[in-house]
Amino acid sequence: EQKLKDVDLVFDPVGGDTQKRSINVLKNGGTLVTIVQSVSGEEAKAKNIEIKGFMALSIPEELQQIADLIDSGKVMPVISEIFPLENAADAHRKMEQGHVRVESNLRNYSKRSKLFIVK
Repeated sequence: EQKLKDVDLVFDPVGGDTQKRSINVLKNGGTLVTIVQSVSGEEAKAKNIEIKGFMALSIPEELQQIADLIDSGKVMPVISEIFPLENAADAHRKMEQGHVRVESNLRNYSKRSKLFIVK
């Protein structure tokens, strides 16, 4: 971000402070596309930046294939921390602070639910 300026478009999958810093590299009249909640409204208005939301479509069959690959050990996710579901707010705060690179995943098991923070 120290080397970038006057960027036309930023795609923000993180939000929080990263989104706020992204506003600084966008040119006046630029566009921010986010998959998380926008937190940069006033800063964006000041620079005439358009904020657009984007949501990907999850296809259950494809998600099941990914889960099967993980369960079989063919794909090994790097998990930095596992939170009980009742501590989801703590996990979210950790993500907002930028301690992880990827969104959390909520995975339901027949006997328990956990919130995984994936590196």
